[in-house]
Amino acid sequence: MGRRMKREQTIEEMIAPPIDDRTIDAFPLNGLHCAECFELQHETPHGASCKNGHGGAPGIGPQEVEKRKASAVKETSAQLADQLGAEEREHAQARIRFASANAAKKKPMKAEIVRIADTMIVRDVEPAYKKIVEWLALGELRSDAGHVRRQLDEAQMMARNAFLLWVTVKNAREAWEKSNDLYFAPMKLEAHRELQAEKDNKRRNKQITDADVAMMCATIFGDQWVSDEIERAKYVDFEATLKDLAERCRERAYDLRSMLSSLK
Repeated sequence: MGRRMKREQTIEEMIAPPIDDRTIDAFPLNGLHCAECFELQHETPHGASCKNGHGGAPGIGPQEVEKRKASAVKETSAQLADQLGAEEREHAQARIRFASANAAKKKPMKAEIVRIADTMIVRDVEPAYKKIVEWLALGELRSDAGHVRRQLDEAQMMARNAFLLWVTVKNAREAWEKSNDLYFAPMKLEAHRELQAEKDNKRRNKQITDADVAMMCATIFGDQWVSDEIERAKYVDFEATLKDLAERCRERAYDLRSMLSSLK
């Protein structure tokens, strides 16, 4: 009976052996980002690694991450521009000429409205958020008529502050999306091209939807697209949380009136 040959380790197993049963989040961050996918790196028993499993990848700082992202956008845009046909390129140039010719025709907002709108932006979001959350917790003082009365006096202002906090984050999320349109547009354009090619080759027979484009972006751009969508989801979820907080503050005034009435 022949001797069984021992299985040789794969290159992946030798370079990045399994850490252990713990998830990557159980290990401390090292302050750097993975050079492969730009996710935060954790210090594991086998060296630096990110949540996408890029063990042994070099670590880079936040400034280098932004620099590389900008470079990737320029490179992708240049590649897509080279792929455009003569007719499409002419259409693109026509749009640029239109934008340049009409830039001076843009009507600015009224200065007084801008000044008022700027005063409604919450500058320090985190302390403002914590203050409102703490205000909502009555605790043992709910049976103290004096405390409930003070809470009622503050209720309208707190509801307004919560609403302004929600508006601030909503504007920040929209600004983030608009500012990154030039970054996301080439990805979506490339994904749409792939989907259109599938239709042309009879491999797809239904209308191309936004969901189809998103799925194709995830397929083509992988970790980078997923990372960007996670970042977008954080904005959206925090915005939804603040909207709920504003509604709770508005309802609190009614609750306080009822509580005060029962304490009299």
